Amino acid sequence: MLNLTVLLGYAVATLALFVSLRFDRETSSPLTPGSLGALLGLGAAVLHARALYTAVLRPEGWLLNVPNVLSLFAWQLGLLAVIAAANRELRIISLPLFIIAAAGALLTGRGTEAFTRAEPALELKIHALLSLLAFGLLAAVAVIAVFLLFQDRRLRHGRVSGWMGTLPPLFVTERLLFSVLAGGWVLLTLSLGSGFMFIDNMFDQHLVHKTILSLLGWVILSILLLGHRLRGWRGRRTVHWVLGSFALLLVAYFGSKTILEDVLGRTWG
Repeated sequence: MLNLTVLLGYAVATLALFVSLRFDRETSSPLTPGSLGALLGLGAAVLHARALYTAVLRPEGWLLNVPNVLSLFAWQLGLLAVIAAANRELRIISLPLFIIAAAGALLTGRGTEAFTRAEPALELKIHALLSLLAFGLLAAVAVIAVFLLFQDRRLRHGRVSGWMGTLPPLFVTERLLFSVLAGGWVLLTLSLGSGFMFIDNMFDQHLVHKTILSLLGWVILSILLLGHRLRGWRGRRTVHWVLGSFALLLVAYFGSKTILEDVLGRTWG
């Protein structure tokens, strides 16, 4: 029931923000469809967090199966959508983020409970939390990157009329992309660092694929951020590399996690 309430909250927030794209420009009142949508989205995100807390932190241990992890990532996208909704220039970007968050909310608490494990040590909790937050933020980067490619393609073909007028300037979307990317890179760095500190052997047989792919993704993101900072790298090729590095991290996490849990019957965060 709570999942459906969260879904409804995200859906109504999306509808209010969609309406705001046309009507908020015609009023100076603080109470607009856009502000209402942001508040509704925030309320849905709070309820989503409560549902996740109940689904993951079980009396018998943590339940970090794939549906709950996907729901956690969706919750992070919902929080980013709330932030974007508070800015008129970025409001349209919040629409796909809220839609993904709504779909993810329906996964909360679903799936098998066979992978619930005993309460992990504090240092492993820290590592797992950093890993999940890093991947969630980088998932948001991937969504923004796809949006940026679409926006760039429309502009290159001269399709700037109609609803395209509601899009933020291209440089604003790019700035958002690299800002969120920098935050995701910091969390990924902390995640890898805590893994090498707290896990006995990050290159153990059941972790080696995750470790190598994660390190490769981290190297690519590091080069991209450094190139953007020092050489002003930007544009479609840079965005393609961002998506490529996210694909590596996607395989590193979900590919390894699925093999470990479904095939080998082992777990990790």
